[in-house]
Amino acid sequence: MAPELEKANWSGTMRKTVLMGAAAFVALGVASQAGAATGFSFENLGGAEYDTIGFNIVGDAVFTGDTDDGSGTDDVTFEIWDDGTQLFSTSFAGVIGVENTFHFDEWFPGLIKQGAAGVGLYLYDNGALVLSIGNYNPPHLPDPGAIPEPATWAMLVSGFALAGAAMRTRRQRVNFA
Repeated sequence: MAPELEKANWSGTMRKTVLMGAAAFVALGVASQAGAATGFSFENLGGAEYDTIGFNIVGDAVFTGDTDDGSGTDDVTFEIWDDGTQLFSTSFAGVIGVENTFHFDEWFPGLIKQGAAGVGLYLYDNGALVLSIGNYNPPHLPDPGAIPEPATWAMLVSGFALAGAAMRTRRQRVNFA
């Protein structure tokens, strides 16, 4: 083909084909991204690890629901892992089109394992990992002091009452002539 004909052919049919292919590629890329929620974050993270009684993790998982996962909501899964052991897993059903905040406050007996630093916090959407904190370390604190039971308080108060009553009563003196 002569160079003039190739140029003419490119400017006509070929250009339309390439543009339609590019538009289809962009549309497929947008459609594949629309299946996931957006704006993932962990906020207000806290918690503590205690000497002997265990540890807790608290915070909020935040995301914007974008796609109906079949039940009228956009579902995400939150997991907590420690050294290859899944400690906790739950799913959140988010309202589509708004920012969703789900609070978690989980308590685990025992100490955080020492194979890897901290615990892992993971958020999945449609089975794909969308947000993770691989080594969240809550502060280490001593065990809280013991809190007396109600019966102990009652015994303490009654003991003070008896001691007060004993001090309050007067002994009569006997005078010998």
